[in-house]
Amino acid sequence: MRELGRQAARSSAWVIGNNILAGLASFFAQIWFARVLGVAEIGRYAVVIVAIDLTLGLMDFGFNRAVIRGRNIPKLFNGALALILFQSVAFFVSAGVIFALHYLLGFEGTYFYLVGTILIVGRALGLFASLGWSPVEADLQYRALSTARSIAALVAIGSAIAFVLAGAGIAGLAVRDIVYPLVLLVALRLYCWRRFVPNFARDAIMPVWGFSRGVWTLNVLERSAIRLDYALVGSALGVEILGIYFQVRALMEGVLSFIATPIQTVLYAFYCRTQVLLETARRNVLRWAAAVSIGALLSIAIILVPFGEKLLTSVLGSEWAEGANLLGGFAVYFWAMIYFENLKSLAMAQALHAKAMWGRVAQILIVGVFMVPLIKLMGLAGAGLVAGLAAIALVVTATITVFRTKEPIVA
Repeated sequence: MRELGRQAARSSAWVIGNNILAGLASFFAQIWFARVLGVAEIGRYAVVIVAIDLTLGLMDFGFNRAVIRGRNIPKLFNGALALILFQSVAFFVSAGVIFALHYLLGFEGTYFYLVGTILIVGRALGLFASLGWSPVEADLQYRALSTARSIAALVAIGSAIAFVLAGAGIAGLAVRDIVYPLVLLVALRLYCWRRFVPNFARDAIMPVWGFSRGVWTLNVLERSAIRLDYALVGSALGVEILGIYFQVRALMEGVLSFIATPIQTVLYAFYCRTQVLLETARRNVLRWAAAVSIGALLSIAIILVPFGEKLLTSVLGSEWAEGANLLGGFAVYFWAMIYFENLKSLAMAQALHAKAMWGRVAQILIVGVFMVPLIKLMGLAGAGLVAGLAAIALVVTATITVFRTKEPIVA
């Protein structure tokens, strides 16, 4: 137990260290893309991202998580690979349906097909890259994994910048999604190549499918919760305002990813390898709740309210000034999601992810019911407010449903 704790601490240090490098590069690259491409182009990119993610999100099973959580990793790996092959085919079939509908309905924009295809290929490659590294992740060997991720992120960002400078526009942004998993696969080949041999036998597939089937609902709800508000903002306020919403949210999500990645990776793998009683976990989660609440209040009161607009325009430029109306609600969302990632990692490790999904249901309901009315009433400020309120509903509901379980189900 103590050795696992020390290993988790070392892994966290490597993840955080590499996150600093990749996170800073991504943050400044986002600013550069926003300044160079402008509101309208970012809005068009957001339209494609939302359409693709809402479609492919229906097929997000998280098969690599089953490998990380399991014990017989070689058999699980090969069974998961067989399932991912089917999943990749389903990606392209679904994309073909979306493209056909887009064409038949008479929407304009060749960029939709080009950028959409690039994103779909990137998503498919990402499945294989995530699975390939999952045994390494299961052993908490995050020194190699986090280094590979940082290198992949830097190469992907550099490639995107080069394509944008060459005049590729938003297609250059999409290139990141192909380059990143390709670099990860090359790094895997150099570090510890594992043969990708699918096993279609029932005893290899069913353990993976049994776990992932439960995770699927949570993944679909998460993808819907993350992208539904974009769709509603775009439909209510138009593509350019969607671009503002998308870019401000992207900057915030970039910082959030820096903090959440060690939770989603190291802490999840640690929970899977230890017996964490719910009573102990409840105390830890309450500490997280207090910490993130204080963080939200301080960030809103000290920084965002008096300096938000000036800070945003100095970073992105004057055409993005309206995005300052989002900052208060996004601050609440930011801190709530840090809390939720810890709770979700614990729930997934103890096979309680079905309980955590009710938080996403509450979040989606708040967004679906209140987003459009408050946008019409308050503009972008209403969108930010709903994002914050929905995040509060998420963490409150998920906490209640997870801890209503009397006995922990330990992996």
